Amino acid sequence: MNCKSSPGKSAAALAIVAALSGAAAAAPVSGSYQGTIERDNGLGLLGMTMVVDFTYDDSTAPGDVYENISTAMFYNHITSMVVTIGANQWTFDAGAGMSFAEVVNSDVIIVSGGIEDRFNHGAFTFNGPDLTAEHAEPQSYSLDIYLSDREPVGAPDALDDYMALPSSLPAAELFEGDGQNLMQFSFYTGDAELGSYYFIETGVLSSVSPVPLPAAFWLLAGGLAGTGLLRRRQRA
Repeated sequence: MNCKSSPGKSAAALAIVAALSGAAAAAPVSGSYQGTIERDNGLGLLGMTMVVDFTYDDSTAPGDVYENISTAMFYNHITSMVVTIGANQWTFDAGAGMSFAEVVNSDVIIVSGGIEDRFNHGAFTFNGPDLTAEHAEPQSYSLDIYLSDREPVGAPDALDDYMALPSSLPAAELFEGDGQNLMQFSFYTGDAELGSYYFIETGVLSSVSPVPLPAAFWLLAGGLAGTGLLRRRQRA
């Protein structure tokens, strides 16, 4: 039996694989940071690890731009975020909450504070367990990630542009030079005026490296996906 494929079919298969590769390249940016808890307002969490897994849309346009200080603000860029401390997890409610990012990329002396790369995130409204029984009302959680590089000149550099969100999550280890590199997970009990305020703060952050898949896996997966789509097209 002759199993030769026509040039048209081969081109179609290549187009499908190319389309699949393009879709993968356009995926949102995901990553994780972690740090050891050093302050907890007496919640009994000292020495535990806080891990934040999150995904953001790097196509989010800047909402506010301050060219004189090489700074841009991005709003509602986070699509998912999970905070984990031990067996406890809190999930960001993107529908009810809000998020923002501050990106600073200054390789020149600025009177206000000198050269600096800064990549800060804030997210408000998480669903998860209450850490105290102080009030019957649900506790309102927020997370702040602070990454500051006071030695951004030269390579490797943490950031190279302040007008766009990074297309891959910068490694926490690139932010150095006596900057402020930590996470703070905070919450109110009761209302903001009459309740109590708690915060859980980590020490210096590090990136959580994903387990890499072999390159052969992605070649095989792309080939199988393209072949399957081509066969369905031939049957139709």
